[in-house]
Amino acid sequence: MKPTKANTVAAVSEREFQTQVLTLARLSGWKTYHTHEARRSASGFPDLVLVRPPRLLFVELKSQEGRVRPEHNVWLNALAACGGGGTIVNG
Repeated sequence: MKPTKANTVAAVSEREFQTQVLTLARLSGWKTYHTHEARRSASGFPDLVLVRPPRLLFVELKSQEGRVRPEHNVWLNALAACGGGGTIVNG
């Protein structure tokens, strides 16, 4: 099937996707945290921490072309084992 304007979605960068997620989360009453200088942070730590009691989410965002690294899974599995909901969300 040949793509048409009706059945295609414009590619969104990870930064744009993150802005959309943060905006929606804040409008929905979530407290949000994002480390802006990730180069000095532990490798693989999730992009966002979202809190709206009693929920705590650790979220790794990826664009459609983005790839999950093993370090992401290590962090998300460890956080989930402690009761934090860890997830990977593709834009």
